[in-house]
Order: sequence, then structure tokens, then C-alpha cells
Amino acid sequence: MTLAFIALTAGTVFPETYVEGYIGNNFTVSSPNPIGFDVNPAYRGPTRADPEYPRHFSSAIIGGGKLGTWFSKEGFPGFNYPDWMKYLGFYLDFNYHWIDYKPGVGSRRMYITPSTSPFYQHYKFSGTGSLTTFAFMLAFRYGFLPTEKVPFGKLQPYVGLGPAVVITGFKPIIMFQPGYFDFVPGSPGYRIPGKFTGSFQSTVNVGLSVEAGIRWMITRFLSLDTSIKYRYVRPSTSYDISIYGFTHELRLAPQLNLFSIQTGVAYHF
Repeated sequence: MTLAFIALTAGTVFPETYVEGYIGNNFTVSSPNPIGFDVNPAYRGPTRADPEYPRHFSSAIIGGGKLGTWFSKEGFPGFNYPDWMKYLGFYLDFNYHWIDYKPGVGSRRMYITPSTSPFYQHYKFSGTGSLTTFAFMLAFRYGFLPTEKVPFGKLQPYVGLGPAVVITGFKPIIMFQPGYFDFVPGSPGYRIPGKFTGSFQSTVNVGLSVEAGIRWMITRFLSLDTSIKYRYVRPSTSYDISIYGFTHELRLAPQLNLFSIQTGVAYHF
């Protein structure tokens, strides 16, 4: 409160430290990666093949916040930086959104015993989860349209780059399809109908965050920010799924490419 009062009463000060809240939409893209789905050892033969299974995700609303400063003497902690450092800054970026797998069909080849012919088990895979990101961003900006109250420029395009700590949580769902046990060359299979859900698990990984945006200084204390963000992370999680008393292991290691566009409002102090 004291810092805000000083900023509001000092007419010549241009605040260079800010706190921001934003909201937008996230889109997740993933290259095809195999889902590791091991049948119970009692039914697994010496060989098994997992298919390439493309992951499809639903878009989701993303919300978050930033706390940042520019390397000028008006920013925190008020060092007497060289003038050229006013183009550089640092901010912490926190955001959260759902990450839902759309239903998709997969299959696996299995052998009852080494001497039997293989059969193919078909299933539908989906699930729901969440993704939380803490990013540490080094930023570069440039200013246009300088005024007396905003000497750096009312229009400030910027780019940011840095490492991110990503917490991914997910709850998988396996739905076995009718006729999923198809013995080669097409003999009738036996059925295990129903939907089977794994427990919710989370994993912490280090990823990459890149952002490009434009900040418009409405006043010296208030700005509007619009940006495009890209994040990369590859979480790895293992689940035990119980199917009628037998435990099957499901392994997920998706390569996540996360794209989002967001708009926020910042207060400068």
C-alpha cells in the first residue's frame, strides 16, 4: 500500500514493476507417441507391439498471472542500472488450465502363449486432467509512442523466454470395445465389456516457455496486455488399472506442445 501511494503521488515517476492477471484459450498439440499398455503377465506372451497412437486434446480456458519488473532505476529494487538495461526485464508467470484427452481408438497385439496365434485387443482411450505452469521469464521490450507521462512509450511489444516447472495431473479411462478380442484370422473373441478408470496421478517436469506480446499503457499505472504463449513439456506417468481382478499397467509419455492466446490487465507500481 505504501509503494502504491508513493507511485500515485509522485507525478514524475514512471512505475516499472507490475502485477497482472490474464485469461485466454489454450490449444494442445501432440505428436504421435506410443501408449505403453501392458496386459497382465498371466496373459502376456514373449512378444507384444504397441501402436502409434495420436493424442487429441480439447481446447481449454487458461487463466494466470504475472509479477514482473524492468531493469531500470524505477523498477524493483531500484538499482541504478545502465540506461540500455531498460529494454530488459524479468517476470514470473503462473497459469492453470484443464487438459482433456478426446476419445480415440487404440489396439495392442498379444499372445496367450508363445505357441498361439496373436490376437488384437481394441480399446478406446480418453481421460481428464489439469496442467499448472510456473515459468521464469527473461524479457526484452521496445517502446513506441513516448509521452511525457510514459517516456518509454505507450506501445510496448515484448518477447519472453525461460524454463518452466510444469505440474501435470491426469486420470485415464479405458473403454474396451465390442469384439475387441479378434483372434487371427478373425475368430470370435471373448469380451470384457465396461469402462475402467485409473487413479488420478500428477508428475512434475521441467519444460520451456516462450511468449510474444504487446502491452498498451492506458495510464502510467494501468496497462492492457495481449500475448501468444508456447510451452513444451513431456511428462511421464504410469498407472495400474484393475480389470476384473487383473492388474494392467498403462504408461503415458506424451510430447505436449501447448499454444495459448490471452489478454490481461496489469497494475504498475
